[in-house]
Amino acid sequence: MFLLMVEMNWDYVTVIYSEDKLGHESLKIYDRLSTRYFVCSAEKRPVSFDNQALGDIKTRGVVYLGSDNLGKACHL
Repeated sequence: MFLLMVEMNWDYVTVIYSEDKLGHESLKIYDRLSTRYFVCSAEKRPVSFDNQALGDIKTRGVVYLGSDNLGKACHL
């Protein structure tokens, strides 16, 4: 994933993660690897089924970390 982000010049991204164990654990791994690949997280937002206000993201890329069901429900 990070190699693709570097290739696409996504060095400043918004991270969206689910408010469950998978989302939180994925965020920990992402944070560790992002420093290795020089990817800055402009913002980190938890998202749930009732929180779909994602329209104000201003970064070049968005990284979603979490369950497939929540990603589909939030149109990610």
